[in-house]
Amino acid sequence: MDKQIDGFINGFHNDQLTSTAKVMSRLSNYRFCLILTFILALCLAFGRCFLTSFFLFFGYTGTRLLRNFVKEAIGRTRPGKNFIGNDGGSFPSGHMLYSCMFYGFILFIIWCVLMENQKKAAAWLAGLSFFIFLGLVGVSRIYLGDHYASDVLGGFFLGAAYLLFFFMVLTHIWKKGWR
Repeated sequence: MDKQIDGFINGFHNDQLTSTAKVMSRLSNYRFCLILTFILALCLAFGRCFLTSFFLFFGYTGTRLLRNFVKEAIGRTRPGKNFIGNDGGSFPSGHMLYSCMFYGFILFIIWCVLMENQKKAAAWLAGLSFFIFLGLVGVSRIYLGDHYASDVLGGFFLGAAYLLFFFMVLTHIWKKGWR
């Protein structure tokens, strides 16, 4: 599967696509999402949602620990062609894991607000936008030669599972009336 998908995506190389892929990669890297997470956590804290702020910040920073643990346990090397020059393990894609957690949390908030206000079409559009964004992140990681397709899928499923666990804890806290 990796060879077919990677070969197909890498058949489209040009300077404009490479620039776009690098932007997508930057929008999903750990530091960028960490800064946005910190800002969002501060906004939540100022809005008196202290526990939500705490869980968001420490939930997101936990993605780095999870990524490091799995990369170390799997030990898969990166593809030979690597436009960015990253080193370390290939599986799973950390960018996909970080994107699932941070942008998934944003989607969750948007989804809840829109559904509460009876704007179902807008909520579904936000969800579709999220998956398109994640798809572009994944394709950019393969295009730049940093990951195999299975690394990206692994990062997505690991990120989705982590996010689901995070939401279960968070909704349990909210049901108790804590924010």
